[in-house]
Amino acid sequence: MPPTREQFDAQVKRLQAEVSRARAVDLSLLHSALVKAEAMTGHPAWDGFLQQCQARLDAAMAEREMWDQRMRMAFQDSDLRMAQANWHIQNSRVDTLNEIMELPRRVIETARKELTQE
Repeated sequence: MPPTREQFDAQVKRLQAEVSRARAVDLSLLHSALVKAEAMTGHPAWDGFLQQCQARLDAAMAEREMWDQRMRMAFQDSDLRMAQANWHIQNSRVDTLNEIMELPRRVIETARKELTQE
């Protein structure tokens, strides 16, 4: 038997509330992620950039772990393929964000080396 209009509306409200809570958590993470001390540059603009990248990295790592769990629990080939594809997407994000987060330090180190060689 299909759901009544009231049941449907109640389910939509529950889903909207969940999405709103998840977005609030995502936004708070984007503003407050802790960056490893060795990655910090000491420049406020670079360090703010690193905090935003760190939040995205943390989210990608959590998402990758979730897809890893789904791969282990997949019963059908289609579910396994979907989980594998999404795991690879998140793994690529993790790798890319790690590389991006190394760039500010590398730029500063390269600039210091070049300035001291002259």
